[in-house]
Amino acid sequence: PGLTYGIPYPFPAATTVPGPGAEDTVKAGRIDLEYSLGTHLLRGGFDKVKLSSKDAGDYTAGGGTYSYFRTTNPDLHPNGATTSVKDGGALYDGKYYYYGREQIFTTVTSAASNQSAFYLEDKWQTTPNLFLQPGLRVEKYENVNGDGETFLKVKTEVHPRFAFGWDVLGDKSTKLYGSAGRYGVQIPTHLAVRGASRSTFTRQPFTYQGVDPVTGAPTGRSNIGEPFSTNNEYGQPKAAQAVAAQDIKPNSQDELTLGIERALTAELNAGARMTYRRLVATVDDFCDPRPFAKWANDRGIRDKNGNVFAYDPATGTHNVPFSCASFNPGRDSTFLVDFQENGNYREVHLNKADLGFPEGPKRKYFALDFFLEHPLSNGWYGRVMYTYSKNSGNTEGQTLSDVAQTDVAATQTWDNPEIMQGAYGNLPGDRRHQIKAFGYVRAAAEWDIGAAFVASSGRPKNCLGNFGGTPSEFPNSNIPFDVVDYGSSYHYCSFDGGNTIVASPRGSQGHLPWDYKLDMKIGRAHV
Repeated sequence: PGLTYGIPYPFPAATTVPGPGAEDTVKAGRIDLEYSLGTHLLRGGFDKVKLSSKDAGDYTAGGGTYSYFRTTNPDLHPNGATTSVKDGGALYDGKYYYYGREQIFTTVTSAASNQSAFYLEDKWQTTPNLFLQPGLRVEKYENVNGDGETFLKVKTEVHPRFAFGWDVLGDKSTKLYGSAGRYGVQIPTHLAVRGASRSTFTRQPFTYQGVDPVTGAPTGRSNIGEPFSTNNEYGQPKAAQAVAAQDIKPNSQDELTLGIERALTAELNAGARMTYRRLVATVDDFCDPRPFAKWANDRGIRDKNGNVFAYDPATGTHNVPFSCASFNPGRDSTFLVDFQENGNYREVHLNKADLGFPEGPKRKYFALDFFLEHPLSNGWYGRVMYTYSKNSGNTEGQTLSDVAQTDVAATQTWDNPEIMQGAYGNLPGDRRHQIKAFGYVRAAAEWDIGAAFVASSGRPKNCLGNFGGTPSEFPNSNIPFDVVDYGSSYHYCSFDGGNTIVASPRGSQGHLPWDYKLDMKIGRAHV
């Protein structure tokens, strides 16, 4: 009451900035061998990629944030508080009690990711007009946290490939081609940030008697609780063996393509191609203690003090020693949990139903591409393309555009089952129609004048809000949904000023307007 709350930094509240001295290094090596044997062209090779990140992650600008609140409830215990605001000496103006919260957030750490692979393929010219190309790629992955410990290792992943090309008429005027294969993606170093390395995300409630008008910091501060972290992030080292499921698979998808190209005339080519992609496996983190509380309580396992695993409303905390762990959504997973916090880890095997998910990750992409092309002749070149595509599912990828979350492979997707309710729909990358055209005119012997035009239909729109559905059931977990409630992050919304909350499935709120882009160029011709 009557205080000036200064804002000393020119940033919005809780703005995060990269770690000081942040730097990424990529070291890669590759060996390829080729041998011709009759109608077979045999290829093989080995490659290795080492990614290392120094001071990866973010921290809150200024080191932390102070938030100030008021309440008419003298017995209020803010999250993590052990003393009420009144008993903690909060300022009182006859109507409101004033209190605050300090938030500390940093995920700055170092990390590494290693990938090694070898491949074999055979390009077999079965006839003068047809080749078949089967292949195989075998990959291994390893991720290292900021303390230099390997926390994720994928020993062997086999990815088959196949391609073909057919000169249909034998005169090179018509080409039919296609490919099919499984493709893996190296797990990035960012997975170690926050998930497997030291991180701090705490909130501490306090009362105060004044506010420094220059720094915005409280004066006469009295803490009414210890720093509290919902996900147990207190800057402590994390057990490398427990931050990821034991049988984890890397990100991968299947892809199928089929296309045809034909020279209609000497000055006009045309073609069409179909592309289909299907998500096979994805990596994200799971941050819900309820399945682990249920698993332990069902088996009579107790915590380090001999207590049943449960939520304590007096402190706003629970006693399950589990925060988050990387896993493959939709697959059976084996986690290691130290229930007694004495270094004795137990294997906890859970399937998707145990984790509360009715279905696993889905992502499908289907596209039809058509083009007309005028090869460079008579002083000009041009190409026009149209793409119809559909991108749908409940998993966008390793980041989350819905809330601009860039925590690679550690987004809020799959953190708890409630957040996946209504998550299936048109994904952020869904642009149903795209038109592209580019070309140039050779205006003089050494100069080209050209343009490129792109028109894309708008991305789908979402409406996110507070949870308004039925929470998943975890009988005997003794932990309510409120413990994992992420606030306005769910596929539920209110359209009547907050009176009712209804389901708002992904992509159900229409589309953004079309995007148009025109670029012009003039440059020296490469002849």
